[in-house]
Amino acid sequence: MITLSSIFLGLSFIINVAWIIVIFRKITLKRFTIHHILFLNLSLSTVLGSIANWMYPMATIYEQNGDLLKFNVRMFRCSLSATAMTIFSFALLRFLAIFRPFTYHSFVGNSIGIGEDDTTGSIKTTKCLCGSVLMCIWGISLVPFVFYKLGDEKLITSELLRNLLYAWLVLILTLLVIIPILYVKIYFEVHRILSVESFVTTDRRGIRRDRKAMVTTVILTVSLLICFLPFVVIRMIIEKDRRVVENDDTTFMDVFYRFVYFLPFVNFISDPIIYGLGHHDVKRAMVSTLRDIKTWSKRSRRSLRFRRRQSRSSQGVTSGTVYIQCDTVIPPAGNGKILRQTSC
Repeated sequence: MITLSSIFLGLSFIINVAWIIVIFRKITLKRFTIHHILFLNLSLSTVLGSIANWMYPMATIYEQNGDLLKFNVRMFRCSLSATAMTIFSFALLRFLAIFRPFTYHSFVGNSIGIGEDDTTGSIKTTKCLCGSVLMCIWGISLVPFVFYKLGDEKLITSELLRNLLYAWLVLILTLLVIIPILYVKIYFEVHRILSVESFVTTDRRGIRRDRKAMVTTVILTVSLLICFLPFVVIRMIIEKDRRVVENDDTTFMDVFYRFVYFLPFVNFISDPIIYGLGHHDVKRAMVSTLRDIKTWSKRSRRSLRFRRRQSRSSQGVTSGTVYIQCDTVIPPAGNGKILRQTSC
């Protein structure tokens, strides 16, 4: 079981780190949008969740105590919250792109630093929007850390702490419920726009792209709910019934919990793959990175062949002296024969 979980976590870590490198390349080139920033945040939160699961197997948390395990649980909840809120931000952007396209393109659509229509004000606005979204996501995601710290210092009662944590969990689940509602509204609006016969005033390709991105967001939400809801439910059941399971006393609930234990790993792997292949901006960033890697490899091979050719041509060079072999024709002697003398 530990070996299988290590394989899942290793795959998740490799895939998400690869995407982080791709997005950081865009940021270095100053050709990124808020979609790249949100996808970077999604990959970072997924890596955080992978590390939280790698620190200690989550299946044994209810059997042990300690500061490391408490920190482990808080980090896992923080990762879950950041992932859910990032997906919700994707859905809001799609909703804005369909219902408020001019506002969307003025604040979100332009890449930072390259657009011909970009002005200093719009660039600053886009940067402020990215920063505000990230601060909101991580501000809410760090609630478990803050509440647990206050609870440890006994600044608030345990009952109030429990109620606040439940309110925080309800908020996260409510955001995940709102996403399908936004999708239904977007679906009918896109269907209405595409049914219009005017091909001049409607950017049909952009509308289809927005709809595809929204479908991708819904798939991410469904994957998150399927993978995490059973895990959270079983965790709550086990928290209510804290007990150490003996080796000879394995129940159906224990077996089911061991199965549910792997579901978050599946979500960690599927999130970057689903969104990376389904979103236009992120997919184009990956294609651009692969193209640059291919160009760099071609240049490396060409440079290697050039160095080999130079080394072969310089084999006759020794200590700065060049030796040339030549044939000198000597005029015929008295017997009429031509003599060939070789000199170096």
